[in-house]
Amino acid sequence: MAVSLQRLSSGLRINSAKDDAAGLAISDRMTTVIRGSQAALRNVNDGVSLLQVADESAGTVVDNLQRIRELAIQSANSTYTLEDRMMMQVEVNQLFAASFEVQEQTEFNGNLLFDGNFVGKSFHVGANSDEIVSVSLPKLFVTNYETTYETVPVTEIVPVTTTGPVTTTESVTVTAPDTIVTTTVPGKEWTETVGIPTASLSLGDLVINGVPIGASVAGSELGQTADSAWAIANAITAANIPDLQEVVVTDTQMLGNSFYTYNRDAIIPSSESIPVGAIELNGIPIGEISATNGSPTNTRLGFFKDAEIQFEAATPTINFSNGLENVAWGNTVYTKILGFNGISLDIQETIPGSLAKLGFVPGITRGLYVLKSAEIESPGTAIVVSGNHPEYAGLVSGSYPVNRSSPDTTTTTTIPGETTTTQVTTTTQVTTTTNTTVTTDKTIATLKALPDPNTDVLTQENAEKMIEYVDSKIGHTNSVRGYAGAVLNRFNSIGSNLSVTIETASAARSRIQDTDFAAETAALTRNQILQQAGTAMLAQANQLPQGVLSLLQS
Repeated sequence: MAVSLQRLSSGLRINSAKDDAAGLAISDRMTTVIRGSQAALRNVNDGVSLLQVADESAGTVVDNLQRIRELAIQSANSTYTLEDRMMMQVEVNQLFAASFEVQEQTEFNGNLLFDGNFVGKSFHVGANSDEIVSVSLPKLFVTNYETTYETVPVTEIVPVTTTGPVTTTESVTVTAPDTIVTTTVPGKEWTETVGIPTASLSLGDLVINGVPIGASVAGSELGQTADSAWAIANAITAANIPDLQEVVVTDTQMLGNSFYTYNRDAIIPSSESIPVGAIELNGIPIGEISATNGSPTNTRLGFFKDAEIQFEAATPTINFSNGLENVAWGNTVYTKILGFNGISLDIQETIPGSLAKLGFVPGITRGLYVLKSAEIESPGTAIVVSGNHPEYAGLVSGSYPVNRSSPDTTTTTTIPGETTTTQVTTTTQVTTTTNTTVTTDKTIATLKALPDPNTDVLTQENAEKMIEYVDSKIGHTNSVRGYAGAVLNRFNSIGSNLSVTIETASAARSRIQDTDFAAETAALTRNQILQQAGTAMLAQANQLPQGVLSLLQS
């Protein structure tokens, strides 16, 4: 009865080893499986959460790269100016910065996922030892590689055992392993920035890298004004600034009118004309422009061609590209004024409305220039700007960070190992072991670094390279997402299996360890009835002697 009470009160059929030694051992083993599987299931769920974070973060990078690719395709079109592409480059730089932040900052419980160190990480997914899944997440932005394969002879020494009187003469050739020396020359980094002047410089207006820039001085040629990109670039170059490699000026251009024609002759009737001196270019009056004087006469195209002739006659300087140009590309005609080497173009009108006929507006275009710091190894050299009025040079006070780089250059040199040959003769009556050289062909895979293209969209050529570069990065990032998704599905499958294991093992352990309440209740009731019946019989037996004593006393 005490055993039944203990089993009913504890709910366990086996409360100690004496109750069922074999059953206790079996139930303990099942408890090990259940609790180990429960811990492994928690590990699997943690792994699922980690891979979900990695997948979503990589998805963000893909979205950024898609937008960069869209901007690169837009920049590759000829309809955009350098200023337009500079605005596109600003967004490209921010998108790249955001993508690198995802790579360097994405973490799960303090573990960085894309910094290149999350390699061979083990997830324990089973109740026993060595039941692990290895997960590796590469960097999202790494140098591309190509794999080359080379077949080389490999010499191995094989032991040969002989027994009895054996005389052996053999030539043993031993080749030491090749020595591979890898030399890496770090890439260069530098800073580039564009300046669009707004006024001439005086001493103290501009300071670059701590060096004051002198006053900008006008030149002797037409358009070489003191506030032109040409003059300001010369002033910066003359200062001999440390860590400033070069100052490059670009051509200055003004785009004018354009119109659509049905053919290249542009037979559109026109009688337009502009009087002598109604237009001045850099202070030089332009002659009369008339559609009657152009070819074809009395047409709109003839009007533009006569304008070209008049501009060339008024400004025959080597700093202009034929003065005013008329170009027919297909079915489009447009006008353009071009000045070489960053000179200023100042176009004005003395008779209102004259410039509008050519598609121009009165104003000054001072050109632009590019500052480039010295190309050195990382971390590169920034360009620091200060002064009283840096805005006159089209710059702002502060530090322009490094924004250009070239890839590392890796050179691998193989030094062949030394080969020695020895003649060995052996005669013995005992078991001997000799070494035999065996040469086999083996394939060796080698990784070779490929340089990345220029990551900017400031020119059409670079924009085309950017498209290829972004395509490769999108493919790499999608492969990382695909790998993460595949491992995620594997974890889900492992988690389902662990849940089934826990459920079935718990049911099996319950059948062995838990109390059968129906059977134990019946046994307890039976024992209680027997105990009560015995007590009643004993009470009756004790009453009989008392009755006899009572009769004798009476």
